[in-house]
Amino acid sequence: MVTQNVTTPLSNEKGDEFDGRYFRINEEFSGQQKGKLQYNEFVPIPAGETPLYISDAQGSSATFKVIYQQRPYPGMEPGHYKAAVIFSLGEL
Repeated sequence: MVTQNVTTPLSNEKGDEFDGRYFRINEEFSGQQKGKLQYNEFVPIPAGETPLYISDAQGSSATFKVIYQQRPYPGMEPGHYKAAVIFSLGEL
């Protein structure tokens, strides 16, 4: 299993938080399709630790992309936005 942990909200250098409805995640396989990806369309990124990929019963490997999308919205504060994301490998 591959998990991501979003430990801080997406925010700019002034501390203005980006509206989470417009910070989204999607995944796609880029090689063998063994196992299961959790996000097959763009959805808001959940805070905290969430699974991204769960391998099949044999623990097969896979190659996949995690795609992050940040969309502008009315009233959005300008700036360079960043968030802390930690990726981990683990077992169920």
